Amino acid sequence: MIKRLEITRDTIESGQLEKFLANVEKQGLITRSSPEYRKRTREQAISHFNQSEDIWLFAYGSLLWNPAITYKEIRLGHLFGFHRRFCLKTVLGRGTPECPGLMLALDHGGSCKGLAYRISREIADKELKLVWNREMVSSSYIAKVVQLRTEVGPLKAITFAINRKDKKYSGRLSANETARVISRSQGPMGSCRDYLFKTIDKLTEHGLVDSHLNNLAKLVKIQT
Repeated sequence: MIKRLEITRDTIESGQLEKFLANVEKQGLITRSSPEYRKRTREQAISHFNQSEDIWLFAYGSLLWNPAITYKEIRLGHLFGFHRRFCLKTVLGRGTPECPGLMLALDHGGSCKGLAYRISREIADKELKLVWNREMVSSSYIAKVVQLRTEVGPLKAITFAINRKDKKYSGRLSANETARVISRSQGPMGSCRDYLFKTIDKLTEHGLVDSHLNNLAKLVKIQT
């Protein structure tokens, strides 16, 4: 039985999350990325910023309500070319092998509104290492540097898009099927239902609306 684990700054920094991932890897539920891969892809992302620039991180899912990093500023950001979708299958976070769940990722097409965090350049490598040890632990995500539209002009930011070649990519499920999975799935890190509603609550707090998520919420309430 996989024990309960919360994603916090402490569980990432202490290595508790990594130990959890190593344990589930032994069970064949994940193939972890290497420290060298994480370091290389992190440095590649950072290299898109001048050495004097602070680093921006674009949040669209759990990073909205649980960033677990130190930042100087938040801005509302609008990303074009990608949309937020429950398209990442999980059997170890908010799901199990017997009842897989779904998590959010950026998929191609459309647009997505979220939050951009400004991280001081002096601590950016340390803070982004935490992010990488949370988001880039397997081949499910691809780190990207994207352009956001904000109220004060364009902004360059790091974010994470789905790797469509990864076996955990669910493809384009219907809204009803997505809601069915979300309504029943939970795992060591909580339920998919809570993940959905926490994301909506944080978007609402900042005056942002995602009609797709709101529709899913209505369908999930019907099914639970």
